[in-house]
Parts: sequence; C-alpha cells; structure tokens
Amino acid sequence: MGKARTKVIASGITVAYLLGNVVCVILGLVLFAASRPSAPPGTTASDRGIQEPLGISILAAGVVGLVSLGYVLLSERTRERILVLHEFGVDNYFDTNATSLQGVYRRHFNDGNKDIDIIGTGLNKLRRDFFHDGSNWYATRRVRILLLDPVYPDIVYSYATQRDIEENDKAGTIEANVDQWKTWCSALPAPNQHSLGVTIRLYTCLPTLTMVRVGNRIFWAPYMIHRGASSTPTMVVRRGGHLYEVLEKHFDEIWNDDALSRPLL
Repeated sequence: MGKARTKVIASGITVAYLLGNVVCVILGLVLFAASRPSAPPGTTASDRGIQEPLGISILAAGVVGLVSLGYVLLSERTRERILVLHEFGVDNYFDTNATSLQGVYRRHFNDGNKDIDIIGTGLNKLRRDFFHDGSNWYATRRVRILLLDPVYPDIVYSYATQRDIEENDKAGTIEANVDQWKTWCSALPAPNQHSLGVTIRLYTCLPTLTMVRVGNRIFWAPYMIHRGASSTPTMVVRRGGHLYEVLEKHFDEIWNDDALSRPLL
C-alpha cells in the first residue's frame, strides 16, 4: 500500500512539473512573438525590448525543464530495470549455450571444491567436453546429474522420443546418450560417505530446461521447439536472487522425489 501511494504522489508531482514547463514554453513563445515587428498595433519599441528577452528566458527555462524531466524519467526507468535484474539475480546472458559458454563452464568446474548440479535431456556435449578427458576433476566434489528417462512413460511414446522430434534429431538420440552416460558411470567408484563423486538419476517429469549449478551461480536455458540445448539462449543467475532459489528448489524436488526420478544404475 505504501509503495502504491508513493507512486501516485510521484506521478502527481511529475504531471505538475510537466504542466508547469509546458506553460513556460507557451508563455515564452507568446511573449517572444509579441516582441516581433509584426506585433499587434499599439506595441511600443520599449514593450518589445522587454518582451523579447523575457520571452526567450521563459521559453528557455521551459525547454530546459522538459529536457530535465525527460532525462529524469529515462534514468528512473533504467534504474527500475536494473533493480529488477538485481532482485532476480541476473548476472549475465549468452546468446547460445555453445562455444562461448564452454570456457566459462571449464573455469567454474575447475574452481575449488564447489558442488555441481546438472539437469538436461541427454547432455552428450557436456559429457564429451568435461567428463571424458580422464582428468577426474569431479572426484573431490559432489556432482549430481539428472538425465531424462528415455523409456518414460512408455518405451515407444516416451518424453525422450518426443524431444528428439522437437530438436530435429534422429529417433533414439537421447536414449543413446543416456546409455553412454550409463556405460561411463558404471566404471566409476561409487560416491563416498560424504557423497563426493558423480551420482546420476533419471527424471520422469516433463523436460523443461537445461541447468548447470556451480556453487553460487546457475546457468539455465529453457527448452524450445527445433532448438537443441546448445543453441538456446542461456541466462546466468547468482545466489541471493529470486531465480536462483526457484531453480535450486526445482532441481532438489526432482532429485529427492522417487516419484519424479530414479537411479541410473
């Protein structure tokens, strides 16, 4: 209620200021016009001598006031947009989730012992880029990966099959990618008592986004028709912002609910 009242008062002040400056412009134009040689009969040279500089001064004051008001309104709009980005925790934005992001991911993956959460469909590119080079960087941290269950809700008409169609991929692409993860993961030691290492679950809810959480940053992109995850615009949000909390909760709810996900192995 307080914010609404403040906005109403601010709007009233803005309108009054606008009208005041418009009046100044009109009055300045009238006085300036009256000082011209074509002024109405009876206007003396003395009158014109006073009216001309007075009109110009009032006109200039009105114009400056209108310009200042425009600048203030533009600055306020910019400030509000910045506040929205700050409230939602938006830090960066990438046109695609491809080459430009690979170096960013690598830097974050190699930065300390931050826990990592990842959700996607088949995540083939991510597996080839970061989990198949023998560096074993993931052994000292908790890495949780959610992949789309390739046979849910039906082996023939699965969500994975539908997503293959939507991404213009060959039928069975996601299933093949999940199988490659399964082969790779089966050769790893099980996560230790502190849950360090890689654990993979298959989610059975509708696929909606790709997400990579590394420490205090989340990289996420929505699924779109005829666009693979690597060609989708990606947003980066930080911990403390509204979007970070929503996305973190989204992942945890799928991971911890046996009705929404199941173990890969």
